[in-house]
Amino acid sequence: MVRVTSQYLVPVIAVLLLCDASADTPRSTLARFIDGENSLQNLIEFPAVDGDVSKIIYCTSHVNKSGKLRRTMCPASSKSDRRFIEAIEAAAKETRVSPATLDGKTQRTSLLYRVTFVRQRGAESIRVYPNWGDDLEKYGRDYESAQRYDHGKLASFCIPSSLLLVTVTIGADGRISGEISLSVNDSEYVKTECAKLVRDHIVESSYIAGRYDGKPVETTHVFVSGRLRPDRYEPVIDMSPE
Repeated sequence: MVRVTSQYLVPVIAVLLLCDASADTPRSTLARFIDGENSLQNLIEFPAVDGDVSKIIYCTSHVNKSGKLRRTMCPASSKSDRRFIEAIEAAAKETRVSPATLDGKTQRTSLLYRVTFVRQRGAESIRVYPNWGDDLEKYGRDYESAQRYDHGKLASFCIPSSLLLVTVTIGADGRISGEISLSVNDSEYVKTECAKLVRDHIVESSYIAGRYDGKPVETTHVFVSGRLRPDRYEPVIDMSPE
C-alpha cells in the first residue's frame, strides 16, 4: 500500500466536498509520455553510485501546450535521493510528451509520475510510471493518474517553506469525489489563511480523469508545493504495508 507518511507531515484539514468541478468527457485526453529518443525514460542516465540500488522517486511536472516539462519537483526524502533527482531533472528539461487536449485544443496540465531505479548484480533498469502508485491495488503499475488543468497559480505568499502535499480523489467524470487532505511540515502554516486558500485553489481547478485500460477511472491526484531546498530531506511516501 502506498500512503503519505503521517509521522512527519502535519494533517491540516480534510473536508468532504460535493462540488461542481468541470466534468471529464470522452473529448479529453491526458498528457502522456511518449516512446523514442526524447522520452523521459530514455533520457534519464543512471547515477554513478556504488552497489545494488532500489530507489523510487516521486515527481510532478507542468506540461505546457508544446509538450515540454516545466517546474519539475521531486521532493527528496533522504540525502541519497539527490543524485537520482538530479538525473530526472536534467532529463526532464529535454523530454517531450504528448500534451493533454480538450475539444481538440491542447491544455497545460500537471503530470504526476514516479521513476524507479534498480541495479542488481550490475544489471540496471529505469522505469517511468504515470502515477504515484496510490491506486496500485486497483489498477496495477501502469494506470494514469488524473491531471489538473486550467488551475492558475497558488498565491506566492501561500507557498510554504517546507513540503506541502494536497491529496484529492478525482472520479471517472473528472469531478472531485470525497475528501481533500492537506499535509504540511510547517505546523504554523495551519494557523494562516492559506489552508483555506489552498483548498479553494484545488476546488476551483478543473481535472481530466485518470485512465486505466483506456477508460476513465477514479484515481488519486496529489498537488505538490513548497520552496524545497536541495539540502532539505522530507519524508514523502511510505511504501511499507500497514
